[in-house]
Amino acid sequence: VDTAWAVGGRAGPLINPSTLLFVSGGWTQVDTSAGNMGGWYMGGGIETKLPNSPLYLTLEYQHRIYDPTDIGAPAGFDATADVVRLGANLKFNFGK
Repeated sequence: VDTAWAVGGRAGPLINPSTLLFVSGGWTQVDTSAGNMGGWYMGGGIETKLPNSPLYLTLEYQHRIYDPTDIGAPAGFDATADVVRLGANLKFNFGK
């Protein structure tokens, strides 16, 4: 695998004023030495705001499914990936 990327969205309820529980989904592509495979992903996670800070911590799981026929592999070829992401987001409040 040379590179992998995804674009998508997420939605879900606030379980308290500072914590979001969400589901996510979208389009993904992986670039390999054999070629590029497109696919989709689905998953979910949680994001919470650190007290007295503009920093949010996120934990997310994604299951990615690619189309192996994009690179000439047989249809039964396992072209899936499981991704766990841990991140930090800084949110700015402009205009306040």
